[in-house]
Amino acid sequence: MDSKIKYMPKSPAVNAKQIVKKLSVTIQDKYNQSSENYWLRGLIQGVPAVGGTLDTWFFQFAEKEKQKRVESALKAFTKRISNIEDQIDVEYIEQHIEEYAFLFEKFLKYVSQEYRVNLRRKFVNLMSNLSTKEYSKQQNKDVFLSKLSELTPEHLVVLQLAYNYTFTDGKQDYEKTKTVKEYIVKELREKGLEEAIIYAILTDLQSKGLINETYHPTFGGGLYTYHVTALAVAILKLVG
Repeated sequence: MDSKIKYMPKSPAVNAKQIVKKLSVTIQDKYNQSSENYWLRGLIQGVPAVGGTLDTWFFQFAEKEKQKRVESALKAFTKRISNIEDQIDVEYIEQHIEEYAFLFEKFLKYVSQEYRVNLRRKFVNLMSNLSTKEYSKQQNKDVFLSKLSELTPEHLVVLQLAYNYTFTDGKQDYEKTKTVKEYIVKELREKGLEEAIIYAILTDLQSKGLINETYHPTFGGGLYTYHVTALAVAILKLVG
């Protein structure tokens, strides 16, 4: 075994704590450097109407709030890892600790920036699942973290609605892909979301490669089908 990791304890929960302790110091250093940037602070203070509020947030409260988010996410992660400890691929993590630490640093970065509690929970679930034997050897695991950072709770709601409507026994029903768009619009309109916002979310999900829209010419016209992509299905499973 690599001499750099031979002293690493076997418990994945302990591993997580040790990694985070080091990474938190790095992140903290970055926060301190940014708070010393007086030139930037002067520009922010000069913004009309909201400059003073932004200055107070960024240079008095933001750092502490980000630390709280990281601490909360770490506690939730440790608890979840402990609950599924028999599923954690400890051997792979120890042998590829540089890769795992890279993922963990991205995880910490995203949860520190995410103000929505429900999305921070999704990041915890995602990072936990990426630590399991089922996903540990998956290539480009950081793509899932990056993609989740681009999504809002509304994006995830739409994806889940589309998946639940079109999938049966793990397979996507072609006939339902013809009407899923109307179904989503109807469901979300009943929840009070504006139609323009719903269509904007659908368009955004297409641009992110999570929903595919396909046009099918037919006699006397044509129709569109909407398919949930494999990437979207994987994300829904990982964050669930």
